[in-house]
Amino acid sequence: MCIEELRRQIDQVDRQLIETLAKRECLVKQIHAIKKRQDLALYSAEREREILANAGQIATMKGLSIKPIKQLYLIVLRQFAQPVTVQCSEPDTSGDSAQRERKHI
Repeated sequence: MCIEELRRQIDQVDRQLIETLAKRECLVKQIHAIKKRQDLALYSAEREREILANAGQIATMKGLSIKPIKQLYLIVLRQFAQPVTVQCSEPDTSGDSAQRERKHI
């Protein structure tokens, strides 16, 4: 396989990562809305530990180093905690990117 083909595959994986992060952000914002309506705290240290532990287990199963995966997840968790209004479309099961609008406050 040539370098150009491998790079195209990497580009596709990068698109999938971003699409997955966009879907994750929509889910997080939906949870935030529910928590606000129920007057619950948005941040849960217990849930954060659970997410990091799960990420570490998956990383181990895939042969990846745990430390950089947990660092990446901390960045993701902090980013989605930022005040952002997100409008999410219905879940896209076709694999295409979700239609989203993002407005930073």
